[in-house]
Amino acid sequence: HLNEGIRVPSLRAIRNMISKSTQATRWLLQQRVLSTLIRVVAHEASPLIRADVWWTVSMLMTQHANSRKKSDDDDDDDMVQSFLDEPHAMRLLLRCLSNDTFEVKQESFAVLVHLLENATELQLEELLNRYNVVLRIFEFMQCIECNEE
Repeated sequence: HLNEGIRVPSLRAIRNMISKSTQATRWLLQQRVLSTLIRVVAHEASPLIRADVWWTVSMLMTQHANSRKKSDDDDDDDMVQSFLDEPHAMRLLLRCLSNDTFEVKQESFAVLVHLLENATELQLEELLNRYNVVLRIFEFMQCIECNEE
């Protein structure tokens, strides 16, 4: 069990790599960093770190999407599919979105939005039917309203 002292700098280091280079993002994905991040969320007691992890996942997805838009080689590393294939990732994401601190909800919502924006038609169907994401989005909107009051 990693303690907070190790976790925060390593998440910062990952985000640093992601923000600086597309190659680093690719390399991190090849090293199955997504699996590691999902495992961290699953076992993490600190909501600050859970939010941090979702933020890192979101950054990873954004950088990956940007690099795919820039490059012509349509490599078949599909970030949405990688996430959907990751055991428990979607359930964990929805759990954080439904009942966690507002910060964690915000960061996990960013990941969900990314999934929806980059999903193929089939993946979208899975997200809508299997995971009922529309309901989650409405719940989150209500949560924002409650938070503003």
